[in-house]
Amino acid sequence: MQVYKTFAHVVSNKPKIVAELSKDFGDYYFSLIPKYYYANRQKHSVHVTIVRSFEVVPDNLWKSFSDKIVIYYDPTIIFGIPYFYLNCWSKDIINIRRELGLSKYRFERSSYHITIGNTKTS
Repeated sequence: MQVYKTFAHVVSNKPKIVAELSKDFGDYYFSLIPKYYYANRQKHSVHVTIVRSFEVVPDNLWKSFSDKIVIYYDPTIIFGIPYFYLNCWSKDIINIRRELGLSKYRFERSSYHITIGNTKTS
């Protein structure tokens, strides 16, 4: 597996925290999705969700972040109905989640993901 490095800007908007990637990054990977999938662009900018709105962060641990972070990613586009995404990893994301009292990864995963498109109809 080949892994590449990119940068993202962390945006805190309680109760969510995301790492936003550049528009060019999203445009490039979206352009690689075969046209016969009839993919749609994401509603929001291309990003990695660090803290989802349903994850409980105790008020005494909550803080805003606005850092530039490093993200490593596998450039292979994965089609996981209805989303197209890239697997990614980041020590910076792990540090943010741990600082907020959350587990290293969400669910039973061993990576994060960058969603670049979907096949939703509405």
